[in-house]
Amino acid sequence: MKRIIGLATLFFFCAVEAQPPSSNKCHIQVLYTPSQPSNSFIPSKVVGAAFDGHSRGDINRLLTSETIQSMRSLNFGPLAYRLRTELGVEAWHWNPHGTWSEPGKQQGYWVSDDNYSGGIEICNGYKLPRRGNTHDQANDDDYSRVDDGDTSTFWKTNPYLDEYFTKESNTLHAQWVVIDLGKSFPVNAVKINWGNPYALSYKVDYAGDIGKDYFDPLQPDLWHDFSK
Repeated sequence: MKRIIGLATLFFFCAVEAQPPSSNKCHIQVLYTPSQPSNSFIPSKVVGAAFDGHSRGDINRLLTSETIQSMRSLNFGPLAYRLRTELGVEAWHWNPHGTWSEPGKQQGYWVSDDNYSGGIEICNGYKLPRRGNTHDQANDDDYSRVDDGDTSTFWKTNPYLDEYFTKESNTLHAQWVVIDLGKSFPVNAVKINWGNPYALSYKVDYAGDIGKDYFDPLQPDLWHDFSK
């Protein structure tokens, strides 16, 4: 079920389903036997270091023999490389070797080659045309087309949060839109130009002006029902 949340300062659009409060109490029993550990690990194999996402060419500049020697002197074991494609709302192409769905035009959907035996020195992240996010935690250099005045462009929810893919109830993965009006306005109507598919059920809430504080859409007691 979709829910739209709106605000005098922000508009919020959320997919969620109301659930009755559970009256069942959960009892947990913890068993501990000192001579029989439940698990164990080898620090040299599991305690490591990681690289964050970088631009093309940065790795060759960073991983010089001097820096590699310094890193090894810390006795870290595994080394992982973290991309930030999920933060930038991008599609991750982990292998630059692969095929396009339209090879003649070199465009469409890219499928990386999972049988490539050579070295992989670069991974690519490509922007999704309909991001579902106005701000991201990467370069923050794009926007979602929810309010650009053009009805031929649109914002859409993340299809991969549907229970078909998650194998979980959609109530666990609410989808919403927040719109910041910049300052407080009286609101007595909201018009939504739905696409297809569209929400069969939704809710509109409002929140007051929170100033320059960090905005957390899941902050408790932030949202309020309109009186009518």
